[in-house]
Amino acid sequence: MATSPNDIRVIGYDKAVTPTKARRNIKVYSLATGRVTSVMKAGQSERISGLQLSTDEETLLASTTKGPILVFNTKTCCYLYSVNTTAVSLKNVVDARMTSDNFMLFRPDVEDKHSVVVWNMTKKTEHCRLRTQQSEGPVRRFDVVADDTAVVVTDAYLHVFSISTGDQLDSVHSRQGTSRICCRYDSPYFTTFNNDIDDNTVKLWQTSPVKCMASFTPDIRPREIFLSRDGRTLLGYFNTTPHPVLWTLHGTDIPAGGEADGTGQLPNPYGNEYMEADLSSPREHVTDDPEDPDSDEDVVT
Repeated sequence: MATSPNDIRVIGYDKAVTPTKARRNIKVYSLATGRVTSVMKAGQSERISGLQLSTDEETLLASTTKGPILVFNTKTCCYLYSVNTTAVSLKNVVDARMTSDNFMLFRPDVEDKHSVVVWNMTKKTEHCRLRTQQSEGPVRRFDVVADDTAVVVTDAYLHVFSISTGDQLDSVHSRQGTSRICCRYDSPYFTTFNNDIDDNTVKLWQTSPVKCMASFTPDIRPREIFLSRDGRTLLGYFNTTPHPVLWTLHGTDIPAGGEADGTGQLPNPYGNEYMEADLSSPREHVTDDPEDPDSDEDVVT
């Protein structure tokens, strides 16, 4: 299996997908057995350069080095259609997002630096743009928190947009600025953090209405922060240590599986302890597994 985060996507709780060694097709792994169950093929010769899932995880996007974006159905493991990258001005789908109602969101590679394009995948036309003010700086990051709601980050603001209409619903000033954002689809919370040299603050935000619930500054500057599916655990990676760190959110304002009740700030939401897990790969040489086809051939069942 590939080791780059851009080359692996986990679907639900039972399978994961990654390009084959030749990077022209996509292998589907069972998480229960660790074995390949099928290979998704698009019948094209360009190498796959990145993968991205839709919010409902039923559609998989695969960008290629020189050619189109490939679209697959993750339930049937079948190729559906392709999208011309010239039309959408998008080189890699890793930074794109796709909703369950077939809207793909991405930042254009050129020209407009103050908007996010909403592309209708069904009609293969631009639906609208989520536009911010030039005075607020260029768009740095964005993510989808619900099928019709997107959070767009500029230099010092968080903007909330309706994806279907392109209208801005809310705007919140972020005092220290934001360089990273992590949303979980339909979670009541999302996180932001800054990995600039002078600020590495992690913030927990309520999705609707948007407000900062808590903040935390780790002793070590994080490289990436991820939010768990239930929105109650943070996973942090750091440049100075090989060990990822897990924080569990605590506080009476977050009942299990529920939303904040608005009674106030969360008391020490990251707790006083952390867990470390050694996820390093074995150093010894590992031979190819004959039951794991690292090629573009079909799986023999």
